Amino acid sequence: MSHPSQQPGLSLYLPRLDGLRGIAIALVLVHSLTLLGQVDSVVSRLVHSFFAFGWAGVQLFFVLSGFLITGILLDTRHRPHYFKNFYIRRALRIFPLYYATLIAAFIILPGIGHMPDVYQSDAAHQARLWLYLTNWHTDVGIGFSHYWSLALEEQFYLIWPLVIYFASPRSLLKISLIVLIAGMMVRYWMRNNGFPEEAVYIATPCRVDALTTGSAAAVLMRMPEVYNWIKARTPLLKFIAVALGVLAITLTGSYGSSLKGQVFGYGVLALFFALTVLIAATLDREQVSAPRPAGVLSWKPLRILGKYSYGMYVFQRQIHVFIGIPLIKQYASTSLAINIIYVIAASLLTLGLAVISYHLFELPFLRIKNKFVN
Repeated sequence: MSHPSQQPGLSLYLPRLDGLRGIAIALVLVHSLTLLGQVDSVVSRLVHSFFAFGWAGVQLFFVLSGFLITGILLDTRHRPHYFKNFYIRRALRIFPLYYATLIAAFIILPGIGHMPDVYQSDAAHQARLWLYLTNWHTDVGIGFSHYWSLALEEQFYLIWPLVIYFASPRSLLKISLIVLIAGMMVRYWMRNNGFPEEAVYIATPCRVDALTTGSAAAVLMRMPEVYNWIKARTPLLKFIAVALGVLAITLTGSYGSSLKGQVFGYGVLALFFALTVLIAATLDREQVSAPRPAGVLSWKPLRILGKYSYGMYVFQRQIHVFIGIPLIKQYASTSLAINIIYVIAASLLTLGLAVISYHLFELPFLRIKNKFVN
């Protein structure tokens, strides 16, 4: 295999991946922001099931992260300052907003005497939040419960550069397969030894296979013979992706909390998303000089959501606990119409906060980040 830097198009902007990221955050939002408690009609049951399946948005985020991070690492692993540049760039992208929310919740608000009740339970376990360890415990509060996935990704970022530095690309494929199989085995063992479903849902050994599956897709993109095979058989791969998607939904159901859903469904869903990412990246790479098609993944609103998805993920839970949960308490039975209006309004508010955060707070750190490029 030729050196990654010798292959054209690998470092280009891939807009369809922003579209996929937009779908991921949209799935997370409809899952996290829904107020539906009772479903008394066929339509509301269908909407409830769709919103419940939004948990899969996190799985898509994991696959995308594994794909993009592995691509960056493969393309730079022979360059000077490989480790330094990677870790500094990751810290400048992730840490400022993450730690700003913790500082606001646990230092500034208590300092001025306005500690919200929703943060009280988080405050008792805040050390885990500061150290990115929340996904190793199920007794976290409600204000930052969604930070478990950020913790898992950060643990992956800590280890994976070392793996890529010492392993060949073909070895990475073997490692990814081993992790995928091991993930199923660990999930089966945990479910059969009394671990709660939530522990299986958030623990690193149970979910890291989604990241490594995305990593495998990034490796395949950089193997000329495999890439040419993928390029020539895109229609067939789309059909296989649809079949995997149907199988994943069948296995996991709405919540993905059944035994078969957690043991096998997570893995099949990761394969479905990895193949989808691989197809999208291939189409983008082949259309560098051609007009962009008006496909769903190239739709500008989706790409906008993708651009601001990190901030939206951080803020969505805060909006829900301060607005949505009080609404749930006020309205014991929420109609479908009210729920949809709330999801749309809360999503727009989340997007607005993310845009403000990105341009007024995060962007200066991103400008510093751009200095650490070989």
